[in-house]
Formats: sequence, C-alpha cells, structure tokens
Amino acid sequence: MRFSKLSLAGTILVVAILIALLSVIIAVALYPGFDMTTHLVDELAFGPYALLYPIASLILGGLLLISGALLIQNSSKQKLFPSLLVITGLITVGLGVFTASYSFHALIGLIWVVFGSLTAIFTYKIVKSQALRYLSVLLAVSALISLFLIVSGTTFGIGIGLIGLPGGFAFFVWALILGLYLTFGKADVSAKQ
Repeated sequence: MRFSKLSLAGTILVVAILIALLSVIIAVALYPGFDMTTHLVDELAFGPYALLYPIASLILGGLLLISGALLIQNSSKQKLFPSLLVITGLITVGLGVFTASYSFHALIGLIWVVFGSLTAIFTYKIVKSQALRYLSVLLAVSALISLFLIVSGTTFGIGIGLIGLPGGFAFFVWALILGLYLTFGKADVSAKQ
C-alpha cells in the first residue's frame, strides 16, 4: 500500500502523539508520589526516569511534528498551517531540551500553548469537516483558558496539575484527531490561502 504525503503526515502525527502520551503514562507510573492533581506534567523531568519524558514526549514528539508539517507543506499550497505546526514542533523540542530545571522553561511552555492553540485554530485551512474545525477551536480555547488560570494562579482548589492538564492534553487530542483525519485522506489541501 502506497501512502500519499498527506497520509504519511497524518500517520506521523498519530505516532508522535501516541509516543508522547505513552511516555507521560509510563513516567507518571514510575515516579513515586507523583500526583497529577498537585504536579504539572513538566515535573516528570525530575523523576527517577527523568530523561524519558523530555526525550520521548517532547524532543522526539517535536521532531515528528516538524516532519509531519513539512510533508503537509510539500503536498499542498497551504503555507500558514504547516508553518505554525513547524514552529510548535520547534517549541516542543525546546521544552524537552530546556526542562523545568531552567528558569525560562515556563516562558517556553506559555509560548508553546499559544502556538499550539493557534495551530489548532488554523486547522480550518486544511480540513473540510465543520465538526473538526469547531472541535479544534474548542480545544484551543480550553488550552488558552488553562494557561490563563495557571498564569493568574487560579486553581479553584483542585490543584495546579488538574488546571494545567487541558493546556497540553487539548493539543494531544487535537493532533491525534487531525492525524487520523489526514491519514484517511479527508483533508482539503488544494485550496489556496
């Protein structure tokens, strides 16, 4: 079976997100006392398997996002969406290289949520599905609300970890759905911006 560049890009996005999610699940399971309600996911870089999360989830995931974005760009006339995805991938790699032990990691995380959300919103440039367009915006808005709550220190008494989850996992959900959508050939990439 021969894959189109777009189908391959979708498959790469799916693989990137599955690797990222599995590395988070494994790192949480191996980190004694890690509690998703009181810890941000980035704190997994301090656990007993500290390299698992930043290398597998962030660095490898970011490189795969960039690869998928370049395939999308090569198979379409769309430039804005793949460019945003490349930038998001580069920022993801930056989060993995400059883990939470660096003072500016939080700033990189803030920029990641903003660019990841913009990338999700600009999904409308390549998909026909109204449902996916609306879902992409909804996920982006939930990530931005999560970011706002973290920056403002508002936790509603449920813990910073739970407030922060939508920031990252909304992007994971969006990228997984988009990857499946592209893999099965439903995207409209022929339209000009």
